[in-house]
Amino acid sequence: MGLQVLGGVKLRDGTEQVSLGPTPRLLLAVLLAHRRRVVSVDALADALWGAEPPATARATLQTHVSRLRTLVQRLPGTRLVAQAPGYVLEVPRDQVDADRFADAVEASLSQRVDPRRTAAELDAALEEWHGPAFAGMAEHDWARPEAVRLDELHLVVREERAASRLDAGDAAEVIGDLEAFTFEHPLRERPWGLLMLALHRSGRQAEALRTAHRLRRTLADELGLEPSPELRSLEQAIAAEDPALRPPSGGPAEGAEPPVPTSAPPSTRATLPRAATELLGRADDLARLEAQLGAARVLTLTGPGGVGKSRLAYELAGRQAEHHGDGVRVVELAPIVRPEEVTPSVAAVLDVQQRSGRTLTDAIAEVLGPLELLLVLDNCEHVIEGVTSLVDHVVRWCPHVRILATSREPMRLPGEVVWPVAPLPVPTDPTAPAAELASSPAVQVFRERAAAASPGFHYDTATATDVAELCIRLDGVPLALELAAARMNSMSPRQLVERLDERFGLLDAPRALDRRHRSLLDVVQWSYELLDNAERTLFERISVFAGGFGLEVAEATCADEELPAHDIAGRLAALADKSLVVAEHEGDGVRFRQLETLRQYGARLLAERPGSGWVARAHAETFTGLAELAATELESPDEAATMARLETELGNLRAAVRTATDAGDVDLALRLATATREFGFRRLRDEVVGWAEVLVTKPAAQTHPLFATALAMVAYGCFVRGELRASIRWAEQAVETADRSGHTTEGLAERALGNAWFYVGDRIVALEWMRRMRAAAEATGVDGNVAHARYMSSVAATSVGDLDGGRRLAELAHEAAERSGSATSRSQAAYASGLAAAATGESDAALTMLEAAIDAAAEAGNRWMVAFAMTEAMWLRAQRGELGSALEGYREVVETWFRGGDWANQWLTLRQLAAILASCRHDEQAAILFGAVDAAGAASALPFAPTDADAVELERDSLLARLGGDRAAQLHSHGARMRDDAVVAHALAAIADAR
Repeated sequence: MGLQVLGGVKLRDGTEQVSLGPTPRLLLAVLLAHRRRVVSVDALADALWGAEPPATARATLQTHVSRLRTLVQRLPGTRLVAQAPGYVLEVPRDQVDADRFADAVEASLSQRVDPRRTAAELDAALEEWHGPAFAGMAEHDWARPEAVRLDELHLVVREERAASRLDAGDAAEVIGDLEAFTFEHPLRERPWGLLMLALHRSGRQAEALRTAHRLRRTLADELGLEPSPELRSLEQAIAAEDPALRPPSGGPAEGAEPPVPTSAPPSTRATLPRAATELLGRADDLARLEAQLGAARVLTLTGPGGVGKSRLAYELAGRQAEHHGDGVRVVELAPIVRPEEVTPSVAAVLDVQQRSGRTLTDAIAEVLGPLELLLVLDNCEHVIEGVTSLVDHVVRWCPHVRILATSREPMRLPGEVVWPVAPLPVPTDPTAPAAELASSPAVQVFRERAAAASPGFHYDTATATDVAELCIRLDGVPLALELAAARMNSMSPRQLVERLDERFGLLDAPRALDRRHRSLLDVVQWSYELLDNAERTLFERISVFAGGFGLEVAEATCADEELPAHDIAGRLAALADKSLVVAEHEGDGVRFRQLETLRQYGARLLAERPGSGWVARAHAETFTGLAELAATELESPDEAATMARLETELGNLRAAVRTATDAGDVDLALRLATATREFGFRRLRDEVVGWAEVLVTKPAAQTHPLFATALAMVAYGCFVRGELRASIRWAEQAVETADRSGHTTEGLAERALGNAWFYVGDRIVALEWMRRMRAAAEATGVDGNVAHARYMSSVAATSVGDLDGGRRLAELAHEAAERSGSATSRSQAAYASGLAAAATGESDAALTMLEAAIDAAAEAGNRWMVAFAMTEAMWLRAQRGELGSALEGYREVVETWFRGGDWANQWLTLRQLAAILASCRHDEQAAILFGAVDAAGAASALPFAPTDADAVELERDSLLARLGGDRAAQLHSHGARMRDDAVVAHALAAIADAR
């Protein structure tokens, strides 16, 4: 038995509540409010009957006390005794839930050794909290002081719990709780501060600053006050990215909960960079490195630039690929410039996107957790802090992932194996016989490269000594050997040796560089000096490209009066001939790139040249123009090629946004970000939304014609991540901004609002936004926009039972799609027709159209639409009894949504999967999924053809009948409490079991 005041006054006998009449319950409440203190008879009478007690009040009170005494004295150590001038309830603290709650809180907060342990203890304390103290009675004068004390303690516990979890490194996980907290208690400052800090530590600085602005507005509107000095200081620290705001360092605390592993792998079997030539002189290194990689979690190849770290790493990775069940992935970090860009770059290669309530680092760990993968991180030295942080996290949470890195300096992580890559062995005596010198690895490399550069080059007794001398002078550094060998088309080895002597005598390399760094710098500078003026200029200017470039963009970016566009093709060819740029054939064209050592050298020279800032701006303008043209071509028959081109140029697009943002050129940055929105949505590239999230915080953006569109991008990104209320807020702001400024979001804001309102269950409001979306799209005159709006409207009409309207709008979507020629538009129209056919029971026709939608989306490279259409197609296959293929399809879709961070569609997919599992009699797994779907608010979200809804409800009802009410409720509750990533892991395991 026990006494309860939290959530209402009750006397419990085990799990059962003891029935009390209204007056005895009120009497017990008064005594509990003053427990262990005397309450006078007059005070009790006043509480029971007010200002006009009955004539028999004292006798009646004695009767109620007597009956209550009989009940409470069954509790160990509890007595209700008469003590002048009234009565006292003597009750041990462990018999009252409020006292147990307070004691647990005090014990937890008095010894804060480990924040994770403190958070766990506070969680345990909160299990006593079943609702407000003295619920329904707290307004009475006799209850108010105790109720206020307990309710305040509850709020403090919630704050302390959030603060402890922040200190434990769980910033992303507490954001949702803190957002709810600030909504419930908007004038309480500490939750706002904790929310700002949690957002900042989760990499969401812009949202943290917006939260500060929202608090400032709330306090001004409600109280006419400014935030406290502490909160103002926090806001300034966030804006300045103060390192003091970082979470405490260290590994996982004892009892820490790792990211829940899933079996949702990224597409890991990527092709390693192709080697144009055989790797020479590294057989011993490779044998020893293979042994090291078999034992080490992190292996870092170090050494100066040009020594061959990347080439050796790729060869090693190729040999080791078969020993890693999930293959190899390579992340080239040379194009990025900031440590904070490491995680997004790795996520892009691994096909992992931001998801609600998680940092991107956590998302990577969640996806990699179950995999056996070799992750190659190439060229880490300039962003070593960002690499170290990410690798440390991956190593802790992903036990079967190995890291192979190349860097000029190690990460200095525990357990890291550092392998200094030495230059190639050189001859000890250049006067030795030619045959003996030929066995030297450095000579072998020089001979091969020289023969490739100049068919007239011959290694013989006449040239052997000079070749050996060159190799010795160049310290066997592979890049230096290659640059020197490229000169064999215009010099002899003897001429080259003589000029090296002259050149090195003139150089004054920095003393801080070791000998091999200096020798490489010498040969790079020497190679540069041998160029003519136009070639030097182009060499410097192409250093602005991130991840390669084509001839056309080089001409658009690098040309001026000094270097005309028509000269650039020839100059690039000359640089390729001299090994200062790499030319690689791609389809019908050629793509160029610089080795990182050369690119950095060119970038340094460019930065030192007065008035050269225009090149970076020209790069940003070139790729903004490319993005704007691509936005048009995405709604045309050229969509597939355009999507592929944007994917290839993602590094350059990223660099262009950074250049424009850093320069304060909001116009350029907004144009580029908004032009790439459809690419980002279709390819599940959430970082494009991230660009908009940063830009909307810029004061200069708020008067820009594209500001409303950027706000709408943020709104749509929130919807995809499942942040529905935030999506509605951002979208409403976008609509208001567009209406006020006379600009438009081309229906994007209305699209986000229609989706979000359908999801939260207000169909009337949602349909109105769909209508407005259609009108906005029609006003653009862009057939692709029109097709999209009609397809969405068709899906909405079908889902609410307007079957004629759904079919009619689908036909109109087909008309617009045909005019557009875009494969995505054709896919969307086919989907709308397929859903309409499914709603009327035409399963064969529906499946045919849905399969056509999948094919068209795949043709376009639209990963989002492929997964969306597959969800409905696999549902139909399951209804037809094709369970094996349906479950395999659902596995693919669940993995796609998980990697893409699209939780809005993930829940819709899991809703159908739960029904299919129930039909297969996997009842417990299905019940857990239904609980998770219900908790996410997706039980009736669209799209949902009426017949689909009936089928799901039928399976749910049958499931409940088989399990029984208690067991079904238990499993449902378990699913509702699961973390999102755990739900995905459960779903994938359930699919495997069912198959």
